[in-house]
Amino acid sequence: MKKFLLTLAAVLLAAVAFAQKYTNPTLEGGDTSKTLDVQLQTLVDSKLDKEALGIKGKTVIGNNCEIGPNSYIENCTIGNEVALDNVHAYDTEIDDDVKAGPFVHLRPGTKLHSKIRIGDFVEVKNSEIGVATCIAHLTYVGDSDVGKDVNFGCGCVTANYDGINKFRTVIGDHCFIGCNTNLVPPVRIGNNASTGAGSTITRDVPENALAVERAETKIIENWEKNFKRKRKA
Repeated sequence: MKKFLLTLAAVLLAAVAFAQKYTNPTLEGGDTSKTLDVQLQTLVDSKLDKEALGIKGKTVIGNNCEIGPNSYIENCTIGNEVALDNVHAYDTEIDDDVKAGPFVHLRPGTKLHSKIRIGDFVEVKNSEIGVATCIAHLTYVGDSDVGKDVNFGCGCVTANYDGINKFRTVIGDHCFIGCNTNLVPPVRIGNNASTGAGSTITRDVPENALAVERAETKIIENWEKNFKRKRKA
């Protein structure tokens, strides 16, 4: 009986060790006092920076992930090989091999497919983003369905709210959205289409087309006010 109890105790200790290995991330910087208010399932070799703000709710984190400083994750499903740097994510699904940050806000209803790259000062809300799409910086994507291999230039906005109702933007595969493009939905951008920098798009764009909306550039040579400005150097 004594031998049986010792064997049972050994099995229970092994089970606890196994559970800890597969449910706790490695805490970078040696901070073993970090507490996670979360029903967390974390797999092998994922790292949580000691400066991360928290992981809460029903969150699942896959293999070989890195949750960087100032990140806050709540009710998210995160795949393998994901790196989040200064990201706040809520009720979001992130597939494998996604890189996001710094200063990224992922709001509820967001779905990021694999190999997506999201850079600094980007917000995504209630949108599905296709494989290998790049949203590099200073962009808002809200209530949108975005295809695969889409490139957003700097400063793009999906103007989803008119003050009363919200509308969806649809962007096809392999599109190029030029810098400072405003997409005013409901609007659909066809596959492999492009928008010119500085354009406000209010109509559907056919596939393979270029949409450009700009006022004519006027040049006034030797403008009087140029000579009245004070020079500091």
